[in-house]
Amino acid sequence: MGKASITIAVNAKWNGKQLDNAEKTLRRLTTLSAASSKSTTADLAKQGGAWAELGGKIYNAGVKTEKVGKMLTQSVTVPLIAIGAYAGKTAIQFDTAMANVRKTTNMSNGEIEKLARSAQELSTKQPVTAETLLNIEALGAQLGVAHDRLESFAEVTSGLDIATNMDFETAGKQMAQFANITQMSQDKFKNYGSTIVDLGNHLATTEADISNMALRLAGAGTAAKFSQADILGMSGAMSSLGIKAEAGGSAMTRIIQDISKNVANGSDVVEEYARVAGMSADQFSDAWKNRPMEAIEALVEGLKRTSDSGEDMNVTLEKLGIKNIRNSDTMRRLANAGDLLRNSVDRANNAWEQNTALQDEVNQRNESLASRLQVLKNKVDSIAISIGRPLVNAVISALEACDPLIQGVVDLADAFSKMDTGQQQFVLAMVGIAAAAGPVLTVLGKLGQGVGTAVAAVGKGAQDFGVWKDALVTTDGAQMRAYASADMLSTKMGIAGNAAAKAAGGADNYVAAWQGYYQTSQRVVDLEGKYATAVTKSSTAADKAKIAVDKYKEAAKLAASADEDGKAAATENASALKAKADAANRAAKASADNVKSIKDEIDVTTKARDTYGKMVDEWSGSTKETAKVAKEIADANKKTNSSVLDSANALKKQADAAKQNSGALKTLGNGVKTAATGFKDFAVGLATSIGPAARVCGGSNRNRCRCR
Repeated sequence: MGKASITIAVNAKWNGKQLDNAEKTLRRLTTLSAASSKSTTADLAKQGGAWAELGGKIYNAGVKTEKVGKMLTQSVTVPLIAIGAYAGKTAIQFDTAMANVRKTTNMSNGEIEKLARSAQELSTKQPVTAETLLNIEALGAQLGVAHDRLESFAEVTSGLDIATNMDFETAGKQMAQFANITQMSQDKFKNYGSTIVDLGNHLATTEADISNMALRLAGAGTAAKFSQADILGMSGAMSSLGIKAEAGGSAMTRIIQDISKNVANGSDVVEEYARVAGMSADQFSDAWKNRPMEAIEALVEGLKRTSDSGEDMNVTLEKLGIKNIRNSDTMRRLANAGDLLRNSVDRANNAWEQNTALQDEVNQRNESLASRLQVLKNKVDSIAISIGRPLVNAVISALEACDPLIQGVVDLADAFSKMDTGQQQFVLAMVGIAAAAGPVLTVLGKLGQGVGTAVAAVGKGAQDFGVWKDALVTTDGAQMRAYASADMLSTKMGIAGNAAAKAAGGADNYVAAWQGYYQTSQRVVDLEGKYATAVTKSSTAADKAKIAVDKYKEAAKLAASADEDGKAAATENASALKAKADAANRAAKASADNVKSIKDEIDVTTKARDTYGKMVDEWSGSTKETAKVAKEIADANKKTNSSVLDSANALKKQADAAKQNSGALKTLGNGVKTAATGFKDFAVGLATSIGPAARVCGGSNRNRCRCR
């Protein structure tokens, strides 16, 4: 059967549901036309295929353009928009914090800008945002912190936020208020923070409780000339005993006030203070006026000592004028705690002098993963604030790689900030173009797909027309079978109007007759080849039989003419040749029978072929279909005929070889005959040498032979 003449070229990869369906349809048409040797509408179908291929290429170009657009949208436009939004949000928050500072101070813009840069710098070292630092400075200014101390205030407050259980608002507010109440110099903010942190780390209390207690003791303690470290130490001791700031603060304030008043007035109770403290009244008065913490420590320790010596502490407290339940409970707890108050105050003063506890704690907290991540984020925010949208994308990509890259981006930001307005607008315009490229290419890609789809539709329409026309006029059985089985409108309409199909009573009848003719024609050709081969073999077998018989006859003659001694061997050779001759005759007869059988089958198959051929010619209106089939079969069997000829030549070579074998057998027979004659001559010679009385053994003298 012939190859397809309708070629449907769909070389591109199609996307989209409708175009996938189109591709499947076109490929199905290729399959349906695969049996055709020459379509009557091949040119039209090929043209349609070319249009379809062009449509596919246009569509694919549109798909690729769309992909590029989407890629740019996702990798450039969307990130730039996101980065711009983040940078804008960060900048707005930072600017709002600067406005808070501006609102609570009368600082110039230059001074505020300096504070802003300082806040950005500090945020890259500890996990507090620059916005938070500015808000702390605004809080400090509101609480009365001097302008030149705002940075220090923010650093200490943010440190307390990091290292303690206080948030920055509580820590900053209470520190500023404590400084105001105790008249603490604002250069001692860090001393204050270090003392609270050290006490919180070594006492059974928290920094928040110490700060709350200290704020309530600050007024009375300062009035009695307690140092800031003494107040913090006493606050730590009291809060570690479970004394609440509200109750303990008011109780100790009343006790301090009463002692101060009694000492100032020279009251008789001073004698009791001195007795309990283990000193004279003058010594106690001097200690209270100049070293009040030593006096209160001696008084507390004296309560413990007198109680241990047998005095009732409640009675002693009444003599001291400490009768209120809260006041007496506070003193009782301090007295029973032994030297806790003295140790706490000593620790507070040491921490105040060393001034390192806060920074040490902050450094430890900064090593945590959460703090490091926050610092990294702060660096991002600092860059976003400094350089804005154009370089944030590069900075974020490199932030986790190494800090030097961040510094490089900062340098670029500085260069950008030093450009004139025109240069900055140009850079931003380039960014805008990059951001718009993705959406624009996406739209162009969609348009390209639409054009490709339209062109492909034209190609498919041309192909459908070509298929319909071919189905309408074809008389090729293979094509008709393919078109009849296709579930397509174009093929159904074509087969319905096909004249040959109508004449046969349906496409199935025509296809059956066409296929029957094709198959029987092929069978006839095959049988004719077999017949030629069988005739050659039969002729060869007959020749072999004749040669074998001739050899046998010659051997029989040789046996008859041989003497007694050579006759046995000659007879045995003749018998063997007789068997071969019989076998050759049987093979020749079988070969002749096979030739006759094949000839009979050829006759039967030829009649069937002629019957099918007549039906096809009648229905198609001409003999062109049967002639075409005969030609195709003849062309297809040229190689087969050559093979038969090769087989005949091979048989001829075998016959020649058999003749050579026959000559060898003849030579063998002559050799046997010569051997018999030579043996006879040897016997005569032997008898002659024995003497006249001797006779040749054999013939009539055999019975008288003396040699036996």
